[in-house]
Amino acid sequence: MLLDFWGLKTDTKDVGKLGGLVLKFLEHAKKSKEPYFYPESIVKKMLLSHEFTECNKNTKFIKYDNCYKYYDRERKSFSLTISKTESLNIEIPYKELINFIEKPSASISVPSEIKNYKMEESLLSDTEYNLQEYIKENNGTTDGSILRISSFNKVRENEYACTLEKSSYYYQVRTNLTLDFPLQNHHEKTLRTLDLGRNNKLPSFDNSIMVNSIGVSAIVYYRHPKTGERHFFLKPRKSKRVAGSNTNVGTGVFQGMLGTISGVVQIPNGVAVDNLVNYATLEMLREFSRETGIDQKKEPAKMIKPLCFTRELTRGGKPQFFFLIEIDYISDSDFKRMFRKSLEGIEEFEEGVMKNHILFNSIMSPEVVSNMFYALSYFQEKDNLEAQVLNIKG
Repeated sequence: MLLDFWGLKTDTKDVGKLGGLVLKFLEHAKKSKEPYFYPESIVKKMLLSHEFTECNKNTKFIKYDNCYKYYDRERKSFSLTISKTESLNIEIPYKELINFIEKPSASISVPSEIKNYKMEESLLSDTEYNLQEYIKENNGTTDGSILRISSFNKVRENEYACTLEKSSYYYQVRTNLTLDFPLQNHHEKTLRTLDLGRNNKLPSFDNSIMVNSIGVSAIVYYRHPKTGERHFFLKPRKSKRVAGSNTNVGTGVFQGMLGTISGVVQIPNGVAVDNLVNYATLEMLREFSRETGIDQKKEPAKMIKPLCFTRELTRGGKPQFFFLIEIDYISDSDFKRMFRKSLEGIEEFEEGVMKNHILFNSIMSPEVVSNMFYALSYFQEKDNLEAQVLNIKG
């Protein structure tokens, strides 16, 4: 996929180095005591500086660089055009299954009843230590209901079908969230290596031992009323670094990195799910209200659009929907009044960007970067179509 980043980079030596980009970010941050939204020009420059392979945010349970050690030719790539003679190819740690920008009418049907997931006894035994260690490291972790994909296949052009199962967060902890933690009963092997398919490829959902709960995330933006430029929501997720190490423990997989609105698809209560895309969209709006405090009944989003359905390689192929949400312009001060803790009372985001200097080691989480590339692809496609219409009319 080709993206236009024309004129944004002037020195190839700056790729992968933050340098002046951090200063630009901080410069913008100084304008507000609690900045939440950042202009597209700054966000694009931050994207150019990002290095997935140097995230340096490994935990004892997940090794980010394993996304590039395995899964050859399965990672989605973007080509950024910077000048007449220069471009930059970037691979994101996600495998693309459905691109809704290219296939806006694509659907995922759920033809069968949602049943309960049952983990095999051998896997329960193998992952018991994983669960206990994770709970020990992440104090306050509680169980909850989640929705997993157990099979996925293409029926015909633009038509897909999947099988869903009810599962729990603890089952996800045992698998997708501790997949690089050495298993006690397998002599230093991990769930990731046990789950890999032929030639270190990602196995299909029905052949995977992972729980593979469904995740959602969204790039949230508004257009500034004075400049017309798009401004994007970014906020660092909380983290706690273990003293004397490079290991983080905290809230979520992408702790300590700039995050966006994201969450896990929950099990429907008394609602039949016959179309997964539609249901995931509703769940994304629920998560959006939950994390921002914006009441959809009083101030509904102007637009929500599914961008892509992928599998996240960081967590062993966990299914992930990327969305785009447009809201009306809101000042940082007004947004701060609504912005709140999660409904469980967990403070998922840092309150002060200026205090969290550690986050600039990687700037954006892989989830945000990947979601942002799809958002920019959508804008580019939309702008090109509008330009063609204008040219025809002219």
